[in-house]
Amino acid sequence: MATASDIQNLYIAYFNRPADVAGLAYWQTTPFSLLQIAQSFSQQAEYAKSFSAYTTTQTVNALYGNLFNHVADSAGLAYWVGQIDSGAVSIGAAAIAILGGATGSDLTTVQAKNTAATAFTASMVNSAQAQAAYNAANGSFTFAKTWLAAVVDTSTGAIATNGLATAINNNYKNTGGDTVTLGAGAQTVNFYNTVGNETVVTGGINQTVNQVTLTSGSLTVNTNHANTVGLSINAANASGGASINFSDAGKATLAAAALNGVNNIKLFAATGEVLTLSPASALTIQQAEAAATLNVTTAQNVKVNQASSWGLTLGGVANYTVSGGTTGAITATGTGGSLKIIDTANDHTITSSVTTTIDASSANYHADTVAGTGNFTVIGAGEKNIHIFDGGLTGSLNVITSGQNLVGVMESVGSGAVKVTVGGTGMVSISTNASHTTTINAVNGVNAFVFVSGQGSITYNAAATGNTMMSASALNNMNINLSATGNGNDDITLNTGGGIRIGSILTGLTTITNFKASGTDKIHWGNTASSLGTINIASSDLASLAGYIQAGAGVLTAGDCKAFIVNVAAGAATGTYVYEHINQSTAVTGIDMIVKLVGAGTILVGDLMGL
Repeated sequence: MATASDIQNLYIAYFNRPADVAGLAYWQTTPFSLLQIAQSFSQQAEYAKSFSAYTTTQTVNALYGNLFNHVADSAGLAYWVGQIDSGAVSIGAAAIAILGGATGSDLTTVQAKNTAATAFTASMVNSAQAQAAYNAANGSFTFAKTWLAAVVDTSTGAIATNGLATAINNNYKNTGGDTVTLGAGAQTVNFYNTVGNETVVTGGINQTVNQVTLTSGSLTVNTNHANTVGLSINAANASGGASINFSDAGKATLAAAALNGVNNIKLFAATGEVLTLSPASALTIQQAEAAATLNVTTAQNVKVNQASSWGLTLGGVANYTVSGGTTGAITATGTGGSLKIIDTANDHTITSSVTTTIDASSANYHADTVAGTGNFTVIGAGEKNIHIFDGGLTGSLNVITSGQNLVGVMESVGSGAVKVTVGGTGMVSISTNASHTTTINAVNGVNAFVFVSGQGSITYNAAATGNTMMSASALNNMNINLSATGNGNDDITLNTGGGIRIGSILTGLTTITNFKASGTDKIHWGNTASSLGTINIASSDLASLAGYIQAGAGVLTAGDCKAFIVNVAAGAATGTYVYEHINQSTAVTGIDMIVKLVGAGTILVGDLMGL
């Protein structure tokens, strides 16, 4: 009778897998010769599935590949094809002869495969459940073929066998609920459960976890940073989700092979963690305890729950969404991708080099400091929910308010452009900085209340409908653009700052476009005008304008609040202005008020009101 080793070799040659326990026992007890067994193998459905469409050349090459991991040499191929096609030998006889004639590295390979396959079969002897689960229907044969194909010599055979030695019975349980703790070697655990949740605790490097069959359960891998070297997780079949849990600090790199089907990573270390990740699909990361640095090298959507009050650094090219609402600083250092922060009620310092969105829609009052080279957009700002501090932003800042507003924007050292879209009815307070221009846009149908101060240049764009109440005390240039159409009524309060003083006209001139072109607009400044006259000047520059106004104003008395429409026909100061004498002398002095008008409608003395 044939020996177990001989039969195992036939399983390898014909089926490219280890023998199942029942099959090996059956063929050992039959009175057939090895040749008869080989011929019987060639009549099996499993053989037909692989070989039925093959030519003789393909069949011989397949036998060589299964046994030796390479196709036949040209001389051997020609010989065996000729022998089989002529009817001189059967395929079974050829397989036995090829096995018997192996020498050198071929002999080493087939002996190593035989040893590994024998260990594989033996590991199932005492488990009826494992034996039942080892079949063609559930993918276990496919796994076994892949496992055996990696064996090419004594060393790779030992690696495969040692990996198999870890709780082999767990490999084929189909009810789930297992916890498998791996040893220190390069080991593999395979799950064939269709229900229930599985847990693996890694014990060393180069370990593999496979969810072979589709299951409604979940797969959890508990590991540490040192054990992630060579870690491979195939969890696409875990429809209940797959997680990796880290409980220690350190650095780890998880390539796509370690993240196949993994959708959740949990960080529980008490000190910092640094992860470099290359997921092939979306990922959720729980930052539970300590500072964390995440470098995601693929353009995937990554959600981060920032439950820790420690800082979070995000690199790579992923599209990050951060929620959780702790006080930890958030730093995005990526070269691509984006960052979105779901704000709550805690202050944040956010430094970003990528496109960044802060969603304050559901936040309670807090303050965020923004910095970096990235372009920021803040949405949902309103009802006392956010105050924004510019912490040195060189990228742009776009704030979109809503609801009842009550939003503050405090610009400081940043050089990036700032834009505020006023979509709500409450006050927006903006303190500008001289390093850039701040643009404020009103929204149709919304009554806007805007308070502007600081050293920066301002551009305000009113909407065609809806009313504006604007209080401005900025010291630099202001451009207030009212709508030429619509029925909006805009009240503009110009506090006695440099932007409306004739003495500062060279550095801080306020220009109002379309004043009273439509609607009943008003200017509120130092005092209500007592009269409104006209001064026409042939030519002037800005430095000489005060003198020409003095010459054309006639008699002025202390604080008489006389106002004039000043028309300059030529020169650097060409244009139309409105001037009011408020100082306590009879001369035009630097503290008197002046603004430039562009496209103005008919202005009446009652349109120039006090504060």
